[in-house]
Amino acid sequence: MADDDLWALMAPLLPPWPGNAPDLRPAPNRLRLQGILYVPHNDTSPGHCCP
Repeated sequence: MADDDLWALMAPLLPPWPGNAPDLRPAPNRLRLQGILYVPHNDTSPGHCCP
């Protein structure tokens, strides 16, 4: 869903992950962007696509 052209536009806008964060990064940023874009693209609510 997030093709290379869209990712090239969005990636520089994301803040870097803090180096001193106590937890691991929850998911790669590109995968998270695809999840965000899935909801309006498929006309569903966030509660229906996530367990």
